[in-house]
Amino acid sequence: RTVMGGTVKTATAGTAALTTLVMTSGDKDYTVNIAVDTSLLNAIWLKIGLSAFKVGDSIQVYGTVNTNMTIDATVLRDTSIKI
Repeated sequence: RTVMGGTVKTATAGTAALTTLVMTSGDKDYTVNIAVDTSLLNAIWLKIGLSAFKVGDSIQVYGTVNTNMTIDATVLRDTSIKI
């Protein structure tokens, strides 16, 4: 498992089971796979909904980084949301 920080570039609504967003970290873009069991948290570790994640927000992704520039997230934390 890896922790990566970055900025939300795009967010795409998917099926009820999986949604994705694109995160920029350094000069690379990663597609973050968000499953129904992925924990979505704010800066103070409280649960939030996926709709709270906005383009430009600073995020931390905890999960598995794959060779195809995707991350299977187990925890997605938006550190821009303080409350």
